[in-house]
Amino acid sequence: MPAGFHAHRILVRRATDAGELGLFVIDPASPGVTRERQITTNRDLLARMSLTSARAEVLVAPSSDGKGREALEWLVQHATVACARWSSVSPSAPCA
Repeated sequence: MPAGFHAHRILVRRATDAGELGLFVIDPASPGVTRERQITTNRDLLARMSLTSARAEVLVAPSSDGKGREALEWLVQHATVACARWSSVSPSAPCA
């Protein structure tokens, strides 16, 4: 995960067995979250994150009405634009 060692919160999507998506926020310093250093070939520091019974704040609860999937699609679209803008300003942007 880019910027995984700098993040104060992590956004996580989770699907139920029925395929319903929910969005959650997790504090990476909380119990149940581990971050392992991963260094890429270009020397970028990434975090490999593992979640084991980590507490999460529900942003969008999984439901059969598709709200979780809609929220995730909206988030990806807007985050992609934000990263593109950030990357054009700073070549070392974490989402570059």
